[in-house]
Amino acid sequence: MKGALEFLAAHGQASESTALEATSRKRSIRRCINQKGSGSHPEVQASSDRHQAAMKKIGALVNVRERCEKEVRERLARAEFTPEEIDDAVATALRYSIISDERYARSFIRGKTNLGWGRRKITQQLERNGISDAIITSCQDEFSSADGEYERALHELERRPTHAKNPRSSLMHRLVNKGYSFDVANRAVSEYLQQMQQ
Repeated sequence: MKGALEFLAAHGQASESTALEATSRKRSIRRCINQKGSGSHPEVQASSDRHQAAMKKIGALVNVRERCEKEVRERLARAEFTPEEIDDAVATALRYSIISDERYARSFIRGKTNLGWGRRKITQQLERNGISDAIITSCQDEFSSADGEYERALHELERRPTHAKNPRSSLMHRLVNKGYSFDVANRAVSEYLQQMQQ
């Protein structure tokens, strides 16, 4: 994790607060793993061992990238944890801010915006990932402005020109599939085609 943060910081993609947040999260994970091991009864110890294993799995997942609650639950279920163990581990991870749907949504928006996705596609994917409308609304500041989205759409067209018989249709289709609104796509395609004719 430390190496990844150093790489991101060197490339201007991580701030000091991001590094502190990640370090704090790692401490929280260690605290959670060690938290439930004090019972001497065999049932309590077995439960504690499963809780520790679930917390280690969550720790491994969030050390790679931010995760939403839905994704963590699905990954723990695939790892054959019981619903009770999953509920317990997720509650602990939420209590210690190891996972946060808002932090995940912000990170997802920034990442997909950098990949050229439009606001509509990003919002739809967040909804599929179980992020509530309230959280998506609270993260609106992470999206580009209308002009910024237009500029990104235009850049997307310039990056990969089309050779189709009907370029307008092809370019509109590409931008709409990327998640740009019809208005933004139409404006960017008109501007791009006008530039191509000059």
